[in-house]
Amino acid sequence: MKKALLLCVAVIGFIIAAPRLVRAEDVGYTVRTAQSELQVDTSKSYFDLRAKANQAFDLTIEIDNTSDTSGDFTVAVTNGMTSDNGSISYGISTQKLDAAMTMPFTSFAKVETPKVTVPAKSKKQVTIKVKMPATTFDGMILGAIYIEKPVAANAKKSGYTNQYAYAKAVVIKETDKTVHPDLKMPEVLVRKRNNQVEISATLENPAWINIKKMSLKAEIISKKTGKVVVTKTFSDYAVAPTTHFALNLLYDATKFPTGSYLFRVKATQTETMQHEWTLEKSFDIDATAISKKFADKQGFSITDKNDKVGLYILLGALTALVLGLFIFIIILLKRRKKEDDDENDDKKANITS
Repeated sequence: MKKALLLCVAVIGFIIAAPRLVRAEDVGYTVRTAQSELQVDTSKSYFDLRAKANQAFDLTIEIDNTSDTSGDFTVAVTNGMTSDNGSISYGISTQKLDAAMTMPFTSFAKVETPKVTVPAKSKKQVTIKVKMPATTFDGMILGAIYIEKPVAANAKKSGYTNQYAYAKAVVIKETDKTVHPDLKMPEVLVRKRNNQVEISATLENPAWINIKKMSLKAEIISKKTGKVVVTKTFSDYAVAPTTHFALNLLYDATKFPTGSYLFRVKATQTETMQHEWTLEKSFDIDATAISKKFADKQGFSITDKNDKVGLYILLGALTALVLGLFIFIIILLKRRKKEDDDENDDKKANITS
């Protein structure tokens, strides 16, 4: 109960302190790519390039500071990675690179000026120097140019900050040879993440091509009974070349007694080319060891039951919050209407007097 209440407080606090939704022009700056002579599809807003081994070339982006004050920006090159929610991310990452990523974009691209100051209502170009690896490759290398406006120190102290970044993708190919994506499941483990205990399967795409529009069905099967214990589906996943991600299923101590299990994944790519994979990995669960290692220090057991109770409390608190805000707005509007009516009555009295 206490955990659920703390979760409610955290969510309500997040709603109150959440950054406002903005339009692109409200950010205070925009970024565009300058056309490269290596560009394949000129209709793309990102770099879609055809290069050769050992080729050297420049890429240029332009930062347009639309605000009324001078702005400091940082520019970096990044690698296309895959997040656990099934999307390709281009942010600065500390994630360890897969062994299959032998030519990461960050290894042969360098920003000429990593820190840039752009005067108010001005534009400035930034050059990225690229020297292709000596080895020819089939497929694609996926990276990005990442532009960010650091938060000012005084804004950090206030506790209310809105931070925005642009990532301009860079896709580099050298040949037209068709490369097929692949999917492997090298590891299954039990871990704690975001205060939840999960059964996590690592999936990796070692191929030099991305996976698009992939749907997955994950099952955990008891080897003792042969029955499916848990099933979960995932849709619209995208996977970057030579990267990995995790499929996470919530661990429930009431459903997973000590024993041997099978983690099975059926995956299908439906866009561009049809690909299907069926992956299986055996793993063992020691319920006692997991309980000792991961059980909540406040005395909560690791079960779906507690999560559902917490969810009900959370939904109730959020419903009360929304209802309270609605009533507050209605009262405020009525009060303003009354004030406007009183003001109009005063004006009429002045006119007729």
